[in-house]
Amino acid sequence: FVNFGLISSKINMGSSFNKVPNMDGVEITVLDECPKCVWGEAPVWHPVFNAFYYLDIFGKKLLKWDPAKRKSDILISGELFTSLVPTETGLIAPSETEIIHIELPSLKRTVMDIAWPQPSKTVKFNDAKVTPEGKYVIGSMDRKFWKSSGIMAAIGYREGLNRLVEPVQCFNGPNWNPEGTKIRWSDTTNKKIFVADWNGENGTIGEPSVFAKISSGYPDGATTDANDFVYSCNFSGGCILRFTSKGELESKIPLPTKYVTSCYFGGEDLRTLFVTTCSRPTPITPFGKPNGMVLAIKFADQSIKGNPLPLCDIQKS
Repeated sequence: FVNFGLISSKINMGSSFNKVPNMDGVEITVLDECPKCVWGEAPVWHPVFNAFYYLDIFGKKLLKWDPAKRKSDILISGELFTSLVPTETGLIAPSETEIIHIELPSLKRTVMDIAWPQPSKTVKFNDAKVTPEGKYVIGSMDRKFWKSSGIMAAIGYREGLNRLVEPVQCFNGPNWNPEGTKIRWSDTTNKKIFVADWNGENGTIGEPSVFAKISSGYPDGATTDANDFVYSCNFSGGCILRFTSKGELESKIPLPTKYVTSCYFGGEDLRTLFVTTCSRPTPITPFGKPNGMVLAIKFADQSIKGNPLPLCDIQKS
């Protein structure tokens, strides 16, 4: 693997971003055991199997990295999935039109009996996450990308499927505060992050408001740490933006790759921030390292660790 050590160089993202301090005590490692992705996405840590799973969406692969063996495996090739959510026995991995459960380690696929209230000819699934109650939030987006016809919905509560927000142009990065009372998500192409009150009893939200506006780059996948800082991957901006719980941009983490897609805390102690990237639209990053690699970030500040989430079970209500 390649270790970049403490990264302190600045990325030219415009005057407003250059005034934001780089986060101190950050060690970034490129996991060279992991193959380069066309479009890496959906990083998750699976606590049952103690392994890191992720997708190469346009490369049509489901991949696994075992930190104990420092070994990467392509589990499934030739199938397009859009997100990953851990369950007790495997992963929920939607295709563009169906929500699928993949059993581990057998890789048996089962299409889940969930009726989506939109025509598959015009929309497709995008990002998804487990809720603090162990249920499921997923969003759709228009196949023409720039058209606002997607929705965000919660699945597994008493009502079956709750339509939470519509329309959405490009839904990404759902995450919750540690108390499970706030939900945040990105509308990537609209360059905004939103926040709303979260009602975990029935899987509904309050009135959404703007959490942050992104002036340079695009807010993509995101996660939250145990101290309720939000880590938002800045696609085409070459960094992760770290926000306070109030939506204030506190710092940024410059990365040796420009096209950052998503991030997720993992490792048995939840102190490693795994980051996926893509090799489109260009194959070379600003720092000379190919895009499309998986990164692992360690923090000198030992108070920084992931906000643990339950395994998903949307069959129980």
